[in-house]
Amino acid sequence: MHATDILAAREEFPSLEEAVADCVAVVGTTAREGLYRQHVKAPRDCAADILSIAATGPVALVFGREDKGLLNEEIAQCTHLVRIPVDEGYTSLNLSQAVLLTCYELFAASGRYVPPREKAPPAPQAQKAQLNKNWAAMLREIGFMKEEQTDHFMQGFQRVFSRGVVTKDDAALMLGVARQAVWAAKNHA
Repeated sequence: MHATDILAAREEFPSLEEAVADCVAVVGTTAREGLYRQHVKAPRDCAADILSIAATGPVALVFGREDKGLLNEEIAQCTHLVRIPVDEGYTSLNLSQAVLLTCYELFAASGRYVPPREKAPPAPQAQKAQLNKNWAAMLREIGFMKEEQTDHFMQGFQRVFSRGVVTKDDAALMLGVARQAVWAAKNHA
């Protein structure tokens, strides 16, 4: 999706040997065991090294056939081998899954992804205190709690306001407010 430029820029070669001739590293993927496949690493464990090598020249990622993987002759042309860690009962991934996971690990290791940040600054303590006061007044007004219960209930709300709804008790507390607010709105004269 939206990668037509990559598809259009592809080159086709009659053999793997010709395709990787200018590469400074050839990274093969394999799920199979064997004498020449015992020094594999997980993509996450070698992604930084592969990116470092890629800074010096082209690096090829070689994926095998879905039914047989890479042949021994193809493995022989690889400078690095990776194996995606999966359950032993399900070692074979389809090609798109293997490409996705390998490329994801390389991208994650590149450090180029910057997660979105909250645009608003943290609330100052004075604003939080005012929230608690207004919330307490609202809860008493809708009949959720009585005056003498304020300190007890507000400790629970303070916990929820500080860290979010995390536990079943937190959710039950907030659901109770929602139910009471609906009841109060419907029964307000």
